[in-house]
Amino acid sequence: MAKSSQVFQNIIDDLNYSLKHNIESLEDIIDKTEDFYGLISNRLPEIEENIDETIEETKLLINYFIETDEPESEIDTNFQMNEVLENLEEKIHQVYDSLSARDKVSEILDDFIMDNDEEEAQFMEVLNLIEELEEVLSELEDLSINAIIVSAKAGKDGAGFRVISNEINRLAANIKDKYEFIEESILTLQKWYQGFTGDLNELGTIEENISSNYRMEIKEIFEDILDSLQTIADMLKDFMGHIQQSVEPIYDIIILAQNQDIIRQNLENLIEIMLSTQQEIKDFEVANSEEEVILNKLVFITEVLNLSKKLMNNILKQLHDSLFTIQEEFTQMSSDLNEIREDGEQLSLFFAGGSNGSGSTDKVSLELIYQRLIDFIPKLTSELEGIEDRYSHLISDKAVFYENMNKIQDQFSDISGVAGQFNKIKLLAKIEFTRMLGTKKDFAKDIESAIKDFIDSSKYNQQAYNDLKENLETNYSQFIDISVEVKNKINQSTQTIADSEEKLLLTKQLIKEAIQALQQSIDGLVCEIETVNQQIDECYTLQDQGEEIIDSLEEFECKALQLKEDYLTKIGQDDWVGHNERLQELMNEFTSYLERKTAQEEITDLEIDVGSEGGELTLF
Repeated sequence: MAKSSQVFQNIIDDLNYSLKHNIESLEDIIDKTEDFYGLISNRLPEIEENIDETIEETKLLINYFIETDEPESEIDTNFQMNEVLENLEEKIHQVYDSLSARDKVSEILDDFIMDNDEEEAQFMEVLNLIEELEEVLSELEDLSINAIIVSAKAGKDGAGFRVISNEINRLAANIKDKYEFIEESILTLQKWYQGFTGDLNELGTIEENISSNYRMEIKEIFEDILDSLQTIADMLKDFMGHIQQSVEPIYDIIILAQNQDIIRQNLENLIEIMLSTQQEIKDFEVANSEEEVILNKLVFITEVLNLSKKLMNNILKQLHDSLFTIQEEFTQMSSDLNEIREDGEQLSLFFAGGSNGSGSTDKVSLELIYQRLIDFIPKLTSELEGIEDRYSHLISDKAVFYENMNKIQDQFSDISGVAGQFNKIKLLAKIEFTRMLGTKKDFAKDIESAIKDFIDSSKYNQQAYNDLKENLETNYSQFIDISVEVKNKINQSTQTIADSEEKLLLTKQLIKEAIQALQQSIDGLVCEIETVNQQIDECYTLQDQGEEIIDSLEEFECKALQLKEDYLTKIGQDDWVGHNERLQELMNEFTSYLERKTAQEEITDLEIDVGSEGGELTLF
C-alpha cells in the first residue's frame, strides 16, 4: 500500500504541474483567439467597404455604357456613352435634315437653270430678247439705207426725209451700242451662270454623297456600336457577378466570427475546471488518507480529466468550425479574387483595344468603338466644311448677278426711250414722204411698219425683261436666303458635332479612369484579404496547442485509471462509485449547451440542466 500511495502522490504532483502548464497554454490560446478574432473584426468593416466600393465601381462602369435601373447614379447622364452617342447621332441627322433643303433649293431654281432635258430656263430668255431686237434693228437699218437712196433721188423734195433717214441711222447705231453693252453683260452673266451651275452641281454631288453613303455608313456604325455597348455591359455584369460570388463568404465569416465569445467562455470554463482540480489535489496527502478517500479522489480526477479532454476536443472543433473555417474562407477568397484581378487586367486591356487572348482584337473593344467614330467624324466635318465653303462662295458671288441684271435693265430702259423717239420719227417720216412725188407708197408703209415693230418689240421686251428680272431675282433671293440658313445650320451642326466629339473623348477618358478605379478597388480588396489571411494563417498553431493539452490530460487519465485498478484489486472490489458533490459543483458552472451536453454524456450519474441548443447560461 505504501508503494501505491507514493505512486499516487507522484501522479498528483506531476498532474498539478501539468495543470498549471495547461492553464498557461489555455490562457495563451485565449490571447491568440482574441488577437485573431480581433483582427478579423477590425478588418471586416474595411473589407466590406472595399467590397461595396468594388461593386459600385463596376456598376458605375456599367452605367457609362447603358442605362440601368439604378435609382441614383454618380454619372452625369451627359457622359453616358449611349447618351453621348444618341446626341451625336441626332446632330448628324440634323445635318442630313439641313441638306434636305437641297430639294427646296432645286424647286426654287427650276426656272433659273436648265433641267435634265436641256429645256430652256427663264434665264436663257434674256438672250432670246436680244436676238429678237437685233432682227428688228437690222430691218430698220436696211430701210434707213434705202430711205437715204430714195431721198437722194427726190432731190430738194427729199431733203427733209433725208434728215429723218439719218436720224434713224443714228438712233439705230445708238441702239446697237446698247445691244453690245447688253451682250457684254449677258456674257458676264453667262460666265457667272456657268460657275453658279457648276457650284450647284458640285454641291449637289457632295450633298448626295453625304445623304446616301455617309448616312448608311453612320447608320451601320451606330448600330454596331449600340450592339457593342450592350455586349460590353453584359461582360461587366458577368464580371460583377463573379466578384459578388467570390466575396459571398465574407457574410459567412461575419456570422462565424460571432462564435468568439462562446469559444472564450468555454476556454475560461476549462481553465476554471483545471484551477478547481488543482485546488482539489494540491493539499491532498495520500499517506494519511484512507483507501475510500483515495478511490473517491481517483474517480474525481479521472472523470475531470476525461471531461476536460472532451471539452478541449469540443473547443478545437469550435475553432475548426469558426476560426479555421474563416481562414479557409479567406484563403479561397484570396485565390478567387486573384483570378478576378487577372480577369480585370485582361478586361482593361480588352477595353483599351489590346489582345483578347486569342491573338486577335475584338470589334467591341472600347478603343475600336471610339476609333471608328473618331475616323468618321473628321471625314463628315470635312465634307460639311466643303459644303459650307460652296454656299459661302455662292452667297458672296451674288453681286455679279445683281449688278449685271441691273445694267441690262438700264439698257432696256434706254432702248425704250429711243423707241419713243422712233414714234415721233414715224410721224415726221409720213409727212415728208408725201412731199416726195413718184415714191412708192409701199416703201413708206414698210418704214412705218418696221418702226412700229421696233416700238412694239421694245415695249414687249421691256415688260418681258422686267417680269423676267423680277422672277429671277425673287427666286435667286430665296435661294440666297435658304443658302444662308443652310450655311448657318451646317456651321452650327459642325460645331455641335465637334463638341460631341470632344465630349466623346472626355467620356472615353472618364471610362478609362473608371476602369482604373475598378482595378484599384479589386487590387485593394485582394491586398486587404491577403493581409488578413497571412496574419491569421498562424491560427493552426492553436490546433497543436490544444492537442498537446489533450495528450497530457489523457496521459494522466490513464495513470489515474491504472492506479484506481490497483487499489480496487488490493481491496477486492470490481468497481467504485465515487461521491461527486464537488464534480457536481463544477458542472453547474458550465455556461454553454455543448459543455453541459458533453458533461451529461460523460458523467451519467450527475444531474445537469442541459438547456436548449440555442440558449446559453449566464457567465460565472
